[in-house]
Amino acid sequence: MLWGTGEGLRALLAELKVEGLPAEEGCFEYQPDLTEGTCIDFSLPLQSGARVNFEIKYTESEFGSAKADSEHKRKFNETYKPRLAGRFKEPFFCETWFLEHYQIARNIWHMNEGAGDIAVFLFPKANSYLRREEDTIRTCALEPFRSRIRIVYLEDLILGLKRELEPSDTEHRQQLKEFRQKYFPLLK
Repeated sequence: MLWGTGEGLRALLAELKVEGLPAEEGCFEYQPDLTEGTCIDFSLPLQSGARVNFEIKYTESEFGSAKADSEHKRKFNETYKPRLAGRFKEPFFCETWFLEHYQIARNIWHMNEGAGDIAVFLFPKANSYLRREEDTIRTCALEPFRSRIRIVYLEDLILGLKRELEPSDTEHRQQLKEFRQKYFPLLK
């Protein structure tokens, strides 16, 4: 796991401007609600009880939607709708919007209000297709959720981690260098 040790996770949290310390290693494909069935790309539990949940896009050109079929409509009404009030603004509270923005909406829906969870949408700044959804991500939720939603560009995160990692953290610095060389060769 790339950021499975304390120093790497602390650098990640510092770069994301998240207060607190990791409680344990992060988990890829974290499933917060077994009945609902969504997997969060990466989830990092904090000592405070909050989680930092990541929706990570690298090459995709869109956030997923769901068909407006009977199964998704049933799931919306039985599973999602009871927890939408107080979480999403009124125009974003309907079945049509939720299904059209299914992946974004579910990531926000999974935020635990009491714990102070944070939702991070991580994708390349250069991906203009995903950037079209930034306004939706930033404006669909009500407080206290809205202020705990972050859009982070992969290129900026890589450069920030390079700054945050201690010079003595040679393992993570080497992993970051290899990642940059392979996927972002033009980043300095």
